[in-house]
Amino acid sequence: MASKIRWGISIFIIVLLIAALRVILTEKHYIEKANSFYKDHRYLEAVFNYGKALHFYLPFSPYNREAVNMLLELSKIFEKRHQTTWELYSLETLRSSLYATRSFYLPFKKLIPKLDDTIASIKAHQMIKSGYLKSFPETKKELLNIMYKNLSPNPFWSLLAVLSLLGWILSILAIIWTNKKTLFIITYILSFAAFVFSLLLA
Repeated sequence: MASKIRWGISIFIIVLLIAALRVILTEKHYIEKANSFYKDHRYLEAVFNYGKALHFYLPFSPYNREAVNMLLELSKIFEKRHQTTWELYSLETLRSSLYATRSFYLPFKKLIPKLDDTIASIKAHQMIKSGYLKSFPETKKELLNIMYKNLSPNPFWSLLAVLSLLGWILSILAIIWTNKKTLFIITYILSFAAFVFSLLLA
């Protein structure tokens, strides 16, 4: 029985490694595509593809930092050209891509306040130019209050969702490869219920 459990765990680890490899290869694909657009000075297409690369964020991947740095560099290029709309597009792509990868932690968290401040400043200037009647500091403060509103998932329930999903998958393997089917069927049901419940509360 012990050998069957080890075999099941080995298969589970192999599946995880294959999934991780697929993610990093997809991220690499978008990075290479974005770099090609950047070299051809097709900056908007480059922004889009660097953002797509970040959506395939994998911890410790070297492509994460490259995508972040290039989006910041592109925003500076647009700023120098006084292309405010595209500068904003670059910064918001970076910000939204980082938030899209968030689970129980947020990648590049220290970068977010600076992004928020710059985005709020650009939008405040645009609103005032369009006829918004409040002062720049008031407008910027309003925008920051909206951006700082905490819509992030609860870290505890997010972590529980991940753990219960793992428990659910492992219990399926245990049902297949062990004789204690009743015990692991109960574990399977409880893990699945915990997974659904934690997703609703996250």
